[in-house]
Amino acid sequence: MLYAIFLMMAAASPPPFAWVTYIPGESIIHGIAETDSRDLRIDCTTGGRLDVIVWSDAAAASGSTVPVVLKANGKSYRVPAVVFDGDMPQLVAPVAANHPFIRALLRGQSVSVNNNAPAPGAGAAQHLKPLIAACKKSCAGATPARRRPLPGLRFRRARR
Repeated sequence: MLYAIFLMMAAASPPPFAWVTYIPGESIIHGIAETDSRDLRIDCTTGGRLDVIVWSDAAAASGSTVPVVLKANGKSYRVPAVVFDGDMPQLVAPVAANHPFIRALLRGQSVSVNNNAPAPGAGAAQHLKPLIAACKKSCAGATPARRRPLPGLRFRRARR
């Protein structure tokens, strides 16, 4: 009887979050494959830049720029993010592929955004490396003007 109850509970529990390729060459998530259930998303965007995307509880209008804190290796990095209203508000923070947050994931280290729970780095590299390669490839044909960083996007470590 207890075994049957255990099997029913196991079948009813959702699959655990893991790093998965959401859209090949465009996006990876830490979440549940083929769902919107995620706690972290990384997209390749114009000019080979990566966007770190998390759900938002910011009380700011869509399109507003707000600071977010990316945490990796015991350090905090304050970066600008844009509030985006989709089915749920999100924060979109552009970073370079060599940003410490991305490098930590490539090394399998946990990262977090703002005060969110850490996303484990284990398994991230196998999805992140192809994303970065595809991003660089898409950037290779860009004109030099498109490859320049966007004005005002300077990445600094957050003050403690």
